[in-house]
Amino acid sequence: MDLMTVRHSVRARLIAQVIHTPEIFGTFVTQESAAPAIDIASVHHLYKRVHGRPLQRPAWYYDTTVQGDGIVDVQSHMVEQAQWWVLGDAEGDYERDIVLDSVRCWTTPVPLTLFHESTGLDAYPEALQPSVRDGVLQYACNSEIGYRLRGVSVRQTTEWRQREPEGAGDLHRLTIRGSRCHVLVRQDEETGYKARIHLVPAAGVALESVLPPVLAQWQEHFPGLVDEPSSLGVCLRLPPALELGHERHQYSLRARSMWGPRSNGRKMCGKPPGTKHYGYLQTEALLTTGCVF
Repeated sequence: MDLMTVRHSVRARLIAQVIHTPEIFGTFVTQESAAPAIDIASVHHLYKRVHGRPLQRPAWYYDTTVQGDGIVDVQSHMVEQAQWWVLGDAEGDYERDIVLDSVRCWTTPVPLTLFHESTGLDAYPEALQPSVRDGVLQYACNSEIGYRLRGVSVRQTTEWRQREPEGAGDLHRLTIRGSRCHVLVRQDEETGYKARIHLVPAAGVALESVLPPVLAQWQEHFPGLVDEPSSLGVCLRLPPALELGHERHQYSLRARSMWGPRSNGRKMCGKPPGTKHYGYLQTEALLTTGCVF
């Protein structure tokens, strides 16, 4: 199981705080709209530069019998977020709480030139040959899952494109629909590939009268948080000092797992929250589609 670092992101904690504050968010929209109450989507790139250098991937990264396909990896992180927003810290029962509605899977073509740049190899290894069509590797890395979590509809979409455009980055889109406001997070070219959190008030809801006292209470946990008008409603901005990168989140999680919390002087290492939810959804999705590419 990959490390679930999202709860160490200040931005993710802020989103959860909004959702769990009824005077701002209300309750999840479950009946009024055909759109899912939680809609998460991301786009990553197989070939990208990290710290100015090309990211080299091992050949087994493209072997779905080793790495897994589009149903796992990023989808696991999205499941973790959804159950955090819906369940909070409560324990769930995956057999009772989850209903799988739909699954869609598709491939990204990886030409040999791209495979070479990504791995340094001049040919597809034997293990990848079953996925090669007309001389091009068809990498089974994309998926969309629709399900309901305690009646709250969720759609998760993950896509892997071939190359990261120059000066670009990963793309993220999140819409969470509440009865008093919708929470929108956008990270794309328009935002300079920096995540922006917007609150879009429902008809007749005046967030400007509710937010000031609430944000004042939140300063202890989100020092420097401010709100400002946006074309969508209200934009919540965190100071750059609070925005830690993914690597820092992993360090925080490892430190917490290794050194605390403690009881009677001994280390306490609980299992990651919701592992049954991940396994259930992924297994059901695989059984539903077979994910034969």
